[in-house]
Amino acid sequence: MLFDDDTRLLFARYFDGDRDQYIDDFGSVVPDLFDAVLQHTEDYPGINDPGIKEFVVDHQATACSYFRGAADATITDIQKALRVNKAFQQLLDEAN
Repeated sequence: MLFDDDTRLLFARYFDGDRDQYIDDFGSVVPDLFDAVLQHTEDYPGINDPGIKEFVVDHQATACSYFRGAADATITDIQKALRVNKAFQQLLDEAN
Protein backbone atom coordinates (compact mmCIF):
# COMPACT_ATOMS: atom_id res chain seq x y z
CA MET A 1 0.00 0.00 0.00
CA LEU A 2 1.37 3.41 -0.91
CA PHE A 3 0.83 6.28 1.51
CA ASP A 4 2.20 9.73 2.41
CA ASP A 5 1.50 11.06 -1.09
CA ASP A 6 2.88 7.87 -2.66
CA THR A 7 6.30 8.34 -1.06
CA ARG A 8 6.13 5.34 1.30
CA LEU A 9 5.26 1.70 0.78
CA LEU A 10 3.67 -0.63 3.30
CA PHE A 11 4.47 -4.25 2.45
CA ALA A 12 2.60 -6.22 5.11
CA ARG A 13 3.33 -9.86 5.65
CA TYR A 14 2.83 -12.48 8.31
CA PHE A 15 4.91 -15.58 8.85
CA ASP A 16 4.56 -18.37 11.36
CA GLY A 17 8.08 -19.66 11.55
CA ASP A 18 11.69 -18.64 11.19
CA ARG A 19 12.13 -15.17 9.66
CA ASP A 20 15.33 -16.09 7.81
CA GLN A 21 13.64 -19.10 6.21
CA TYR A 22 10.70 -16.89 5.24
CA ILE A 23 13.02 -14.45 3.45
CA ASP A 24 14.84 -17.38 1.81
CA ASP A 25 11.46 -18.63 0.56
CA PHE A 26 10.78 -15.28 -1.11
CA GLY A 27 14.12 -15.65 -2.88
CA SER A 28 13.45 -19.18 -4.08
CA VAL A 29 9.67 -19.19 -4.67
CA VAL A 30 8.73 -15.70 -5.91
CA PRO A 31 11.93 -13.70 -6.42
CA ASP A 32 10.65 -11.76 -9.45
CA LEU A 33 7.47 -10.73 -7.63
CA PHE A 34 9.40 -9.66 -4.53
CA ASP A 35 11.82 -7.61 -6.65
CA ALA A 36 8.95 -6.08 -8.65
CA VAL A 37 7.26 -4.88 -5.46
CA LEU A 38 10.36 -3.52 -3.74
CA GLN A 39 12.61 -2.42 -6.63
CA HIS A 40 11.68 1.24 -6.25
CA THR A 41 12.38 1.48 -2.53
CA GLU A 42 15.50 3.30 -1.40
CA ASP A 43 18.58 1.13 -0.91
CA TYR A 44 16.78 -2.11 -1.86
CA PRO A 45 19.62 -4.52 -2.63
CA GLY A 46 17.58 -7.13 -4.53
CA ILE A 47 16.29 -10.47 -3.29
CA ASN A 48 19.49 -12.32 -4.24
CA ASP A 49 21.84 -9.88 -2.50
CA PRO A 50 23.60 -11.28 0.59
CA GLY A 51 22.41 -8.21 2.52
CA ILE A 52 18.68 -8.80 1.88
CA LYS A 53 17.99 -10.18 5.37
CA GLU A 54 19.65 -7.22 7.02
CA PHE A 55 17.66 -4.87 4.75
CA VAL A 56 14.37 -6.53 5.73
CA VAL A 57 15.19 -6.46 9.45
CA ASP A 58 16.33 -2.83 9.29
CA HIS A 59 13.09 -1.76 7.61
CA GLN A 60 10.53 -3.88 9.41
CA ALA A 61 7.98 -2.56 11.85
CA THR A 62 6.61 -5.00 14.38
CA ALA A 63 2.82 -5.24 14.48
CA CYS A 64 1.21 -4.09 17.69
CA SER A 65 -1.54 -6.68 17.27
CA TYR A 66 -2.98 -9.13 14.81
CA PHE A 67 -5.84 -11.59 14.56
CA ARG A 68 -5.30 -15.28 14.02
CA GLY A 69 -8.56 -17.06 13.32
CA ALA A 70 -7.23 -20.56 13.93
CA ALA A 71 -4.95 -20.14 16.93
CA ASP A 72 -3.93 -23.81 17.11
CA ALA A 73 -3.20 -24.31 13.39
CA THR A 74 -0.43 -23.18 11.08
CA ILE A 75 -1.02 -22.14 7.47
CA THR A 76 0.29 -25.57 6.44
CA ASP A 77 -2.20 -27.28 8.77
CA ILE A 78 -5.08 -25.29 7.30
CA GLN A 79 -4.04 -25.96 3.70
CA LYS A 80 -3.75 -29.68 4.44
CA ALA A 81 -7.17 -29.74 6.10
CA LEU A 82 -8.69 -28.03 3.06
CA ARG A 83 -7.13 -30.62 0.73
CA VAL A 84 -8.38 -33.48 2.91
CA ASN A 85 -11.88 -31.97 3.01
CA LYS A 86 -11.91 -31.53 -0.77
CA ALA A 87 -10.88 -35.16 -1.31
CA PHE A 88 -13.49 -36.33 1.20
CA GLN A 89 -16.22 -34.30 -0.53
CA GLN A 90 -15.23 -35.83 -3.87
CA LEU A 91 -15.54 -39.33 -2.37
CA LEU A 92 -19.00 -38.48 -1.08
CA ASP A 93 -20.03 -37.10 -4.47
CA GLU A 94 -18.79 -40.22 -6.25
CA ALA A 95 -20.64 -42.48 -3.79
CA ASN A 96 -23.99 -40.96 -4.80
